[in-house]
Amino acid sequence: MGVDRKNRAISLSIRAKDEAEEKEVMASLNKQEDAVMSSAMAEAFKAARK
Repeated sequence: MGVDRKNRAISLSIRAKDEAEEKEVMASLNKQEDAVMSSAMAEAFKAARK
């Protein structure tokens, strides 16, 4: 989370790490969901053309 050069210390946050990982997972799931929806819509259009 921060760097104190004078005292040569680094501050870290487990909560911030967990929140960042959660955001990554949610973004990945949203992309997968979008791909599935696009595929399903494409199949529906193909079926409607027949």
